[in-house]
Amino acid sequence: MSDTPAPTRSVWPIVLLCAVIFLAGGIVGAGLAVYSVIDGAKQALQNPEEMPRRIARRMQRRLDLTDTQAERVRAIVETHQADLLGLRATALEGADPILDTMRDEIATELGPAGADGFLQHWGRMRDEWAPRMQGFRPGAGPGPGAGPRPGPKSGPGPGRRENLRDG
Repeated sequence: MSDTPAPTRSVWPIVLLCAVIFLAGGIVGAGLAVYSVIDGAKQALQNPEEMPRRIARRMQRRLDLTDTQAERVRAIVETHQADLLGLRATALEGADPILDTMRDEIATELGPAGADGFLQHWGRMRDEWAPRMQGFRPGAGPGPGAGPRPGPKSGPGPGRRENLRDG
């Protein structure tokens, strides 16, 4: 028998592997959390009519309310919801011209090469994050500007498609 000891393995590869697995798990977890928060925000923005039920359910869980209390909370929120949605619609209506101007100025800055792709992306973002509200006030018909959003403007002026292609 030989008196030479068996070679020992370094511990560092195992430590590094564990660190990589831990970091990868943290990155995936953070990504899922961000996705969940964004999806929740989109759902709340796109479905304001569910607000009373969601508020009552959340308060019932956090404050340990009885079913009767939760139903009363839902009814209170529902009575004030029309005013809140009207206020929201007014704010969105006021934001539309500003957003349209911003869209046109960016499209002009990008020129003909980038404007078409930008305008398509802009339309998808607007549809996803700020859809037109239907029936924002009970009995008042569709919300302001209900229906499809206007596309890029036509006619003379900055930000118009035909001007972007000519210039």
